[in-house]
Amino acid sequence: MTRLARLRTTLAEQPWELWTRQIAAVLRMDLRKNFLSRRGIWIYLLAFAPVVIITLHAIIDRHSGSMREDTEVLAGVSSPGYFAARSSKRVCITTSLRQ
Repeated sequence: MTRLARLRTTLAEQPWELWTRQIAAVLRMDLRKNFLSRRGIWIYLLAFAPVVIITLHAIIDRHSGSMREDTEVLAGVSSPGYFAARSSKRVCITTSLRQ
């Protein structure tokens, strides 16, 4: 018997159904314990907040059409440090031009 044939027979003899049921049971317990708990709901709300804000911006401000403004809104929502870095870069550029 070749190595491949032995491997196939060994894999065929494994208790795959048992392992599948065990994995499913552990996943169900974990999801029930962590994902759907009152303690963990705030992190999901926090994660979906930028999506809600950007969707509201798209619905309310339809006339905008400016890709630059929309990009700045997205950056401002998802990364508050974006504007701080951008404004400090402007200061550095302006200062270096004045010298």
